[in-house]
Parts: sequence; structure tokens; C-alpha cells
Amino acid sequence: MILKVKYVDLDIEKNSVVINEEDLKKSGYKVGDRLFLEVQGISLVVVIHSTSTIVKPGEVGITRHITLKLDEGHEIELKQAIVPKSIKIIKKKLNGEILTTTDINTLIAELKISRLSNTEISSFVAGSYINDMNMNEIVDMTKSMASTGDLLDWGRDTVVDVHSIGGIAGNKYALLVVPIVAAAGVKIPKTSSRAITSGAGTADVLEVVTNVTLTKNEIMDLIRDTSGCLIWAGGMSLAPVDDMFINVESRLSINPKCLMLSSVMSKKVAMGIKCLVIDIPIGEGAKVKTEAEARKLASSFIELGELLKIKVECIITYGGQPLGRAIGPALEMKEALEALENPEEAPESLIEKSLSIAGILLEISGASMKGDGMEAAKEILYSGKALDKFREIIYKQYENKLKIKSKSENSENVSFDENYNVSEKLFENLNLNVDLDSDSDTLDKNEEIEEIEEIEEVKEVKENSENTAKKDNKNKKDKKGRKNKIDAKNIEKTYLKKLNNLKSEDIKIAKYSYDIVSPTRGYITKVSNKGLIDVVKEAGAPFDKKAGIMLNVKIGNSVKKGDVLYTVYSDSEEMLNNAITLARRIYPVNVEGMIIKKVSKF
Repeated sequence: MILKVKYVDLDIEKNSVVINEEDLKKSGYKVGDRLFLEVQGISLVVVIHSTSTIVKPGEVGITRHITLKLDEGHEIELKQAIVPKSIKIIKKKLNGEILTTTDINTLIAELKISRLSNTEISSFVAGSYINDMNMNEIVDMTKSMASTGDLLDWGRDTVVDVHSIGGIAGNKYALLVVPIVAAAGVKIPKTSSRAITSGAGTADVLEVVTNVTLTKNEIMDLIRDTSGCLIWAGGMSLAPVDDMFINVESRLSINPKCLMLSSVMSKKVAMGIKCLVIDIPIGEGAKVKTEAEARKLASSFIELGELLKIKVECIITYGGQPLGRAIGPALEMKEALEALENPEEAPESLIEKSLSIAGILLEISGASMKGDGMEAAKEILYSGKALDKFREIIYKQYENKLKIKSKSENSENVSFDENYNVSEKLFENLNLNVDLDSDSDTLDKNEEIEEIEEIEEVKEVKENSENTAKKDNKNKKDKKGRKNKIDAKNIEKTYLKKLNNLKSEDIKIAKYSYDIVSPTRGYITKVSNKGLIDVVKEAGAPFDKKAGIMLNVKIGNSVKKGDVLYTVYSDSEEMLNNAITLARRIYPVNVEGMIIKKVSKF
């Protein structure tokens, strides 16, 4: 079946196509059939859908998400696809059978070239959730997934990382740990996710102030320069097949232990990590509920690490309430900067967890003697070295995307990439506090003289003249246009200057806020991670970087009636009102008196 390409604006499965129902009837295919889309010797497996209106007979509708780049009107051929070998492999896992190395490699290979539909991937995830995998299967899954994308090789250098199982609101420890460890000269290329179930992933928080999307080569250059980075894992081709499993898991709200282990470790293998600390928070609202469950998970991570030649240490941490007081991208960035600036005044939970993890990383990397790591980490933090390193890292991450470097034998010429516009999102998050026009130096002297002459010329003409009014208006527009050009060329440099000395006070907070107060006198008996995350998301996080919550209380604190429990922030008045309504309904912070319940009858 030969058809012409037409791009359609539809939110459907990645490699899906839409054809007219008349063509579908003639072809003998059915909706949901798997076909080969062939063009110029390249083939792609697609799933077929039908329509009576979106495309005409003779056309095939494709979305911008398709993995092939095709021109509108280009002719392609659709023909019957071979049934993937993985179908039998998926059935084996659904039946509880053990998969061989060949089975797993075949499955991952067919996933990489998009031979499987979401239904088939979902079936495999469900089978893994019900029947689990043994350690040999998990090792094979990890290695095979890692091989589908970029692989970083650091040679003989010791490279460390930290990963949290998650589930905790405000879990911003990485913003302190990475600069502490990097300041000690230990390489720590920290890759993080965006928010999946939380109000802010580490990548979302960093994106408040800097670029988090780097290529493999940019990461390696950055680590050579600064020893550390904080980047989005999805910005590079890092075990890309894993993302197919994650997309399905999030929709089904299940996270099979075997796939979680292979997901975490495949990315660490791809990043060339030698030493790894796994943070396993436990408590109500956390992903892991009990210490026994956490110990079992820790044993699996350590065993898997040994088989992959990665030294793994696990820590079981308290996860019964948020880490620190800030929840949401901008507020978490502000709190992390405050902790780097003045750790004495920062929340104890944030400082203790960050120093503990940093200390372990320094010890397992050999940078500190056993037992001395936490003290070494504390010295780096309290001396201001970690703050300096953090500023250096975010400066370089922004600069890396901003600059195009061409090196000659004796000099380095630097030009700014006009197509790079990350600053358009970032500038509204910071108080730049500079006069951009006065900082401009891009106009040459002749342009400045011309501008002055034009202004003087306008002054000489009578104000009540119609011609003067028109000319004055024209000059104002010309001057404004020229200023916009000046700003566009200089704002990037101004922003870099700000990053070089970034302070917590530079982070803007949302336009709208509302205080949730205590309805009675009593004690805080519960601070729900899930409840607070739900409220933060309702306020607009993580897409609204300034949306979030600032907690005033923690479990055990005493409060009086009318005391502020927490403040909700949003840049949208409507979304703030929605968040307030939800907060009043679910009570994520509980206040109780000494009397829990009155009982009058038996």
C-alpha cells in the first residue's frame, strides 16, 4: 500500500499511523495491526489506526513523534510486518518462566527498534510485576538496557554517584552532596529525573537556574572542568529502552522490583559509575514502608552491584515527612542555596542527610579515610567551598550550551549560539537586579552618536506639531527596537554574571500565596509526603517552577490556633485556589490535642 505522508496533530502512541477507513477496508488490515513503514530502504514498525476525516484516501497521517524524519507529501509503503520474536518471550514471563540471556537480548533489541506496541510492553511489565526475575535475569536486563544508548568511559578514574529510591517531598540533598564531593576532587556526574510522582525532580529544581540537558561529550568536558554536574538523564541517550518501561509503569502505577533494579543500575553502568550510594527512605508515604523491606532491597542492590563491578553501599533513611521545609522547584532551589550559604541556619534534616551521604561517597572513593568522611564533608560545606563549587557547576552547565568554542593554536574564540533560548525560561526565575541597557556595550560609537543626534533632533521640533508627534513616535520605536537588540545580545552575559555569584535571595517566588493555619491548639502528629505533593502539583508544579509549599512545622511541634502550618505558592491565582481547596479537603498536616478521642459508651 503506497500512501503520501501528512503530518497530523494527534497525541497517540509514538510510532502510530492513521489511514483513511476506505484504504483500511481495501487493504484487509485491521485497526491495531502491526505494519512495516518503508521508505528509501529504511523500515519502521508502526501500529495502524483509522479515520474518516483526519486524512484523505491515499494519505497516511503521522505525528511529529515518529522516529523517522519524513517530508510532507513523501511517498511511503505500508506492508505486513513479521510477528516479533519477543511475543513468545513475553508469554514466558507471564507464565512465570525464567528468561535466558538470549531471550532478554532479543526483547531489548526489538524494543530499541520499536517492534513492540504499548500493549505488549505493558504485558511484559505486568508479567515482571507478578512473577519477578532472578538475579541472573536482572543482570542480563541491566547490561542489555545499558548497551542501547551512550556509554561513558572514564578510564581508571574513580567516578561516584548517589541515587534515591524517592517518594519523599522536598528531597533536595543532591544539590548539596554533588558540590561537596566535587569540591573534594572526586568525579560525580549526577544524572537525575524530572518529577514522575513528586512535585519536583532534581532536574526540575536545577532547571530553575541553569541548563540540565547536555550531550555525552559535553558531560565529559564538564566533569573534567568541575568534577561535578547535575543533569537530566533524559537529555542524553542513556539506556533509552528503560524509558519505555517507565512510561508504562507510571500509567499502570506499578513498579516491579526487578525492573526498578535494572532501571537504576543500567543508567549507572552507562554513566561509567564505579562507586554508588543508594538512599532508601522508609516510612508512611515513602515507596518503601518498613526497615525489613528496605534491608531486602539493599541486599539486592549490593549483590547486583557486585555482579556489575560497581561498589554499592545502601543507607536506610527516615522518610516519614519531607526533607527540609521547601517543596517545589524554585522554593527547593532557594532552600538549597540558603543551606550552602549558611548551613548553621538550615534545616537539620537536610544538613544531616547531605553530610552523611557525601561522607560515605568520600570514603568509598578513597578521598577520605574510613570514619573521616562526614567530617571532611562538613569542613567543605561550612567553609563555603561547596557553595563556590555549586556556582561553578551551574555556571558551566549554562555556559556549555551557550557557547560555541573554536580553538586555535594560541587562542580560543567564543561566540554565542543565537538559536539557544533556554534563557527565555530562566530569566523570569531570577531577580537580575541590573540595568541591562547601561550594561550594554554592543553598540559601536557611531550608532550611539546617531541615537543622540536623533533624540536632539526631536527636541528641536515644536511639541504641538503633528509631524513632530509622528517623528517622535518613530524615533521612540526605533530606539526601543535598538534597545531590544542590545538586550538580546547582552542578557546572556548578564545572566552568566549572576550565576557566577548566585544567592538565595536571587530566586524569585510566586506572585500568589496563601497561608494554611491551624484550626486548633495541639501537636503536629502527621506531615504527609503524598498529601503535600498532591497539593504542590495542584498548585502547578513542576511546570510552574515557582509553585510549591513552604512548611512552618514538623511532626512533634506544638501549635496554637491560627498558627501558620504551611504556605502554598503559585503563579496562577486559579491553580492556587484549586490547591487550597484540595489542602482543606485532605489535611496533609494533622494537628491533634492530647485527647485523641472521647469514648462515652462501651
